[in-house]
Amino acid sequence: MSIGPSRRHLLASAGAVIAVPEVAWATSYIVPALPPDLDGLRGLALTTADGALTTLADLAPAGRATVISFWATWCAPCLLETRHLAQVRRRYPASRLTIIGINVDRTPDEGRIGDFLSRAGTNFPQLRAGRDAYRAFGGPAAIELPRTFVFAPDGRPLAAFGVFDAVSEAEVDRAVARAVG
Repeated sequence: MSIGPSRRHLLASAGAVIAVPEVAWATSYIVPALPPDLDGLRGLALTTADGALTTLADLAPAGRATVISFWATWCAPCLLETRHLAQVRRRYPASRLTIIGINVDRTPDEGRIGDFLSRAGTNFPQLRAGRDAYRAFGGPAAIELPRTFVFAPDGRPLAAFGVFDAVSEAEVDRAVARAVG
């Protein structure tokens, strides 16, 4: 039985980093650190699809469990994770759980973003942000995706995910259930 990433997985990940050095898919051996408390991130400037400025304070009210997911149109695991988060959204009322997607494409293309969101069946707010927002959550200089964070209603980070597969899908579900209470 092999533990850890396969040689093929490591080589594919390295190839992705070489081909596009400022972005990389996270691999199963990368576990992101927990981000700062959500209260410290609520003032972070984000952009809506129509270009309006907003903040997490506008979309993630205090006292509610929150999931924040960073994604990009080029990230295949992000599509799977976004589909799953749409299912999670249907399980919990908005009064108990906020889910927010944040696109971090280097040059956002609203056509590609729209196609991604349509294929994912999203049913939660989607924002746009740059590398600074990603780094405010503790992300490394190179953007590694997907990146998803679960926060308790009091704003404490409960879980961080840097890969999406069957195991992390179940872990996301458990973390959300714990956050919602």
